[in-house]
Amino acid sequence: MTFKILLPVLVGLLLYFLGKSHARRSGAPVAVVRPVPPTMLERVHLSFRLTAGLLVGTTLLAAAWWMVEAWQTAHTPVVVRVINVQTGAATSYQALQGQVQGRTFHTLDGRQVRLADVERMEVGE
Repeated sequence: MTFKILLPVLVGLLLYFLGKSHARRSGAPVAVVRPVPPTMLERVHLSFRLTAGLLVGTTLLAAAWWMVEAWQTAHTPVVVRVINVQTGAATSYQALQGQVQGRTFHTLDGRQVRLADVERMEVGE
């Protein structure tokens, strides 16, 4: 996996340095750049880029916050009470909230519990 990320970076760096060395060998004159005040159109483009950057940054922060919140919620311990409707007997288990799915859940001690048709489940803090 690391190689898949590292290879394009290395190829990009190689192409960059090859391009720089080729430009030096071709003898292209070096341009003298004098500072010019930005025009109104350039200011508008800069403000659009800044706004787009802020929107992307805000979106990434919101997505990261949502992922952390979902992870924390899934790893919150809850008490699951399984109640037999016919006999009225209730059994309590502790499970992580993310492990409770439909009529099946995994307890903190590693057991998998599947509810029968005559059983009901209550999930509480």
